[in-house]
Amino acid sequence: RWLQQLVLVLQATNGPDDQDGYLRLVGRLRFSTVRGESYASHGQDLAIAVLRPLDARMRKEFGFTIDEFLGVVRAAADLMNDRVNEHLQHMSEVFRRVAAVSKSDLSEARRIELGSEFMAAFEGLPPSLIFTATDVATYGGLETDVAVRVLERMSLTAGELEPGTYRSALDPCPFWQRPLLRSGDRFTLPVAGHALRSPLEAFEQRLLASANSFSQHRAKIIDELALGYLTEALPGCEAFGPGAYYHFDDGDGLQRYETDGLIVFEGWVLVIEGKANALTAIFHRVA
Repeated sequence: RWLQQLVLVLQATNGPDDQDGYLRLVGRLRFSTVRGESYASHGQDLAIAVLRPLDARMRKEFGFTIDEFLGVVRAAADLMNDRVNEHLQHMSEVFRRVAAVSKSDLSEARRIELGSEFMAAFEGLPPSLIFTATDVATYGGLETDVAVRVLERMSLTAGELEPGTYRSALDPCPFWQRPLLRSGDRFTLPVAGHALRSPLEAFEQRLLASANSFSQHRAKIIDELALGYLTEALPGCEAFGPGAYYHFDDGDGLQRYETDGLIVFEGWVLVIEGKANALTAIFHRVA
């Protein structure tokens, strides 16, 4: 938490030092990716568009589909939110009751009793964040075996990571690939925002490594979505693609170029260019 605050400070610091600028940029990228980069359900929409056509492959490689994964993660996040909100209400009632007692009315025994009640209110908060597969299945109306497969396959076990795996907020978050933390049959969802906002990242690395066709499939879907979103956002535009060609003279005569899509709007031309493989740090920096 303190490291995240440091990253935000670095981001807010403006100066001529290139190294400071680099740290601010990388820190912001890491922080936003830990949290999840999309707004609302856009990241879920992307994951569904890319992975739902691959349901059979998802079942083979992971044991569940993208819809089943999202159903379990949503249920876990909502369950934690409901439990925490309920416990916070209980805590506020305890605090009001303690605050209403005047000093003159506090005997030693009463002071110890209220102190114990006060501490119990705090200690009851962490269990609100812990759940079992049965808890999630019951809360979300899901099949228990589906919840078990998702939670077990997509979780890190406490103590599993090597000490140097995550050294600072500038390192990739270990929960990118497996967003849940497990101890025995109990689980928690440490960064719910990431799992719900950027679910595609939990599956991309393995899918990219196991078959060359996935990168082209993902790029095609992303091109189609980008073209569709821009067309909806710019009424009256002309859209070409997915996949479009244009001719341009850059000084060596008229040349034919291929793009993944073109949008023409009020004299401006937007060129859509998808990236099939993972984006490098250099690409992020340039972008």
